[in-house]
Amino acid sequence: MVSLNSICQRPDKSDSINYETYTYIERIDSSDLPWQTKNKLEYAKLKPYIQNDPKSAYSFQCVQMCRYLDTATVDSIYNLYDTSIQKLIIGIMNAMKIRAKLNAGDLFPELMLTDSSKHEAKISDWKGKIVLIDVWASWCTPCRKQMPKLKALFEKFKDKGLTVIAISYDKDKEKWSKAIKEDALPWLHYCDFVEYDQNKLWIDWGVDSIPYNFLINKDGKLIGKALTMGELEKALIKL
Repeated sequence: MVSLNSICQRPDKSDSINYETYTYIERIDSSDLPWQTKNKLEYAKLKPYIQNDPKSAYSFQCVQMCRYLDTATVDSIYNLYDTSIQKLIIGIMNAMKIRAKLNAGDLFPELMLTDSSKHEAKISDWKGKIVLIDVWASWCTPCRKQMPKLKALFEKFKDKGLTVIAISYDKDKEKWSKAIKEDALPWLHYCDFVEYDQNKLWIDWGVDSIPYNFLINKDGKLIGKALTMGELEKALIKL
């Protein structure tokens, strides 16, 4: 995953404490546990870890891994840090709070989309279908690497009601179009061609790292967000 506003990277195995905490969060976050349980387990792990060194930004790489923290927990984590670190992480924590407002089971809010010809569409236009919103960019290596797997899932489930809508963080229309052609991406594509911090996905949805996705059922309710390809396939089979 590529962070649009990152402070630090995945810890090395030689950094045993940071690495152990990071892999724990990674494991819990990708489990099949309810998001409320993930929230409690991750906070229980993070609290003493941050309290041990509240002036270090290294622990924040673990916080950034969390996809299912609620807004109260995000605030609690923020308050554990020294003010010197709070100044560094305030933007990312605000994005996490925005994301935390939308969880599995919630009705997915309306989202207006714009294609390369400035034609507009809205998510509710696809009500009655299973909708996967895939957030990506032509310059995002992890995004491009997962496209073959996503294409395979699309082929497997497209006749069972799956629609994929790709929203890009690109600002260069030529590079965006070239990537779509090179990867032969067969679904719908939308892009505002603005700086990432002007994009509504950043401002209104808190999507500060990609690839990112939202899976919505036929009733317009969120099934999951930031799903791995394995998690996505399991969810689609259930649907």
